[in-house]
Amino acid sequence: MKLKYKNYIFDLYGTLIDIHTDENDMSLWEEMSKIYSCYGSDYEPDELQSRYLALVREEENEIYEKKGYGCPEIRLERVFARLLTEAERKHPTSEKIASMVNEELMESDWMKLIANTFRTISRSKINVYPGVFELFDRIRSGGGHIYLLSNAQRCFTEAELEETGLSDQFDAVYLSSDYEMKKPQPEFIRRLIHDEGLDAEESVMIGNELHADIGSALSAGMDSIYINSYDLQPNEMRLRLMYEMQGHPKTLTPKMTDTIADLLD
Repeated sequence: MKLKYKNYIFDLYGTLIDIHTDENDMSLWEEMSKIYSCYGSDYEPDELQSRYLALVREEENEIYEKKGYGCPEIRLERVFARLLTEAERKHPTSEKIASMVNEELMESDWMKLIANTFRTISRSKINVYPGVFELFDRIRSGGGHIYLLSNAQRCFTEAELEETGLSDQFDAVYLSSDYEMKKPQPEFIRRLIHDEGLDAEESVMIGNELHADIGSALSAGMDSIYINSYDLQPNEMRLRLMYEMQGHPKTLTPKMTDTIADLLD
């Protein structure tokens, strides 16, 4: 099969993986407060949620001030670590974890457990969309290359790629938490293009977010394909495209499709 492009850059969530998470569900914070209590740090569930959100904003602001990125991305491991070490209320514990500093905690097995626990409690579904593996097979059989460019936390996504069978499907994986920036920060997609030695004119970005995915492609002078995983009507898609992409060249309006499976046609 002759391919139109040499390089296919995919978003992950909402594009390849159908997932639903709810970090506002108070049962998540009730369970997480119990876990933190096991290691000597005491929170009420709503207090833990508020502190978590405050630390996320603080970490994002620090990256913004340091790097100037308009779309900063943090490592949530640092937030989880700080929730333990900076708790206002603590009780004595024999757990050695409680005496570790943030840098040690961030790379520990305890952190992997905390991250996986947080993610699995907040997550109600995770499935690979129909047609994904078939599409990948067609791209590879045609001599194409497959890349992942995702706004994602490695502490969550690495396990989810393994769980869904996607971990060995890419020529290279770029996750925003590794680079302190996320889509549509232009430097993120340009980092992939530079590091992998790609030609933007031979590449296409495929994703379900107009601002993040299509905007990234436009900033790189690359074609794009918009996946309508939100079930928007054609008029809604075009209106949203016009609103979110105003100021970009009209000649780069993305191709639109409803699902990944449609690309097999």
